[in-house]
Amino acid sequence: MILGDTSLLSGSKALYGLKTSSIRWHERFSQVLRSMKFVPSHAEPDIWMRDKGDHHKYIATYVDDLTVASKNPQAIIDALKAKPKNFKLKGTGEIMFFLVVITFVIVMVNFAIPPRTI
Repeated sequence: MILGDTSLLSGSKALYGLKTSSIRWHERFSQVLRSMKFVPSHAEPDIWMRDKGDHHKYIATYVDDLTVASKNPQAIIDALKAKPKNFKLKGTGEIMFFLVVITFVIVMVNFAIPPRTI
């Protein structure tokens, strides 16, 4: 499936040191995406979507990395860099490689079979 041009973004400062640094960054970034009219997926809250009528925009987040799928990903990058958001992004550009992880949930169902009566 082709989603149009994609870009990979990476935050300019590491989220290490404080135990709550990554959750605070995620909270702040979530507020910014909501202000940009993105909504999180019900199935995966780190996938953000925005319906533009003739196409959809997607942002996937993982810790401090972002993947943008849109007809014009540079517009999203520029919006994140602009005031008042002021995100300092590095490594923006076309994705050279990415890791896909698929998780399957298997539900085991035990049926209670009544013992035979003789």
